Amino acid sequence: MKTSTQFIAPCFDATLSVNRYSADLWAIHLFKSEEKRAKFRSIVLILGEPNQLPELDPGDTSSAPKLWLGKAAFELSTELASKLRSFLGEHVEGGAA
Repeated sequence: MKTSTQFIAPCFDATLSVNRYSADLWAIHLFKSEEKRAKFRSIVLILGEPNQLPELDPGDTSSAPKLWLGKAAFELSTELASKLRSFLGEHVEGGAA
């Protein structure tokens, strides 16, 4: 299955990838790159149920922003949450898939 839409960015000491495979199928992947072997090491992979959309909780003064897909969540830096908000605003609301 080919990824239609992808957001990828550094997330603390790993890389966060948010993928939209079709209008109703999303995945979130957190991984590290092993540069010595040019391979990726998965930390976690979350596959959404059909019609389950990623949600961004902006956090507040006592909690960090979080990216949710179903019952799973990742804490994000404020800067990354801002970039992801733009991506999700464009693609969750029925954008191109």
